[in-house]
Amino acid sequence: MVKYQKQKTINLAFQWMVINKKYSGWKCKSMRSKLICEGNIKPSVISATYLIRISYKLKESPKIYLVDPPLQKNFLGERADHLYPDDSLCVFHPRFNEWDGSKLIAHTIIPWTSLWLYYYEVWLFTGEWKGGGVHPPKRNS
Repeated sequence: MVKYQKQKTINLAFQWMVINKKYSGWKCKSMRSKLICEGNIKPSVISATYLIRISYKLKESPKIYLVDPPLQKNFLGERADHLYPDDSLCVFHPRFNEWDGSKLIAHTIIPWTSLWLYYYEVWLFTGEWKGGGVHPPKRNS
């Protein structure tokens, strides 16, 4: 019989340290049990540079926001599918256990956000989301 051990949650200070070590120019601050980090991501050499904010509370999933430039509708006037109702980016689906507090934000959330931005740029020009995944429910706006 194989026993599965529950992984320990990585504390905010260690998350912060790894982000700062791996991504120069990112700024993080911690308030109680919450870590907020902002930094630039450029998904490809021909991409725009995006300012991203990651808000993470222990025992919750990180929330990822596009700060600048703001989210746009595609050439058809459609809103992106891979957004939650609060306009946070859907870079993973919590139901599939792709992320939990035992994982490093610098090794998962930030690279996944870069990939999301790549597919977002493709979607802006094609109107088709090529990144796969499960879409959160659409918001009417």
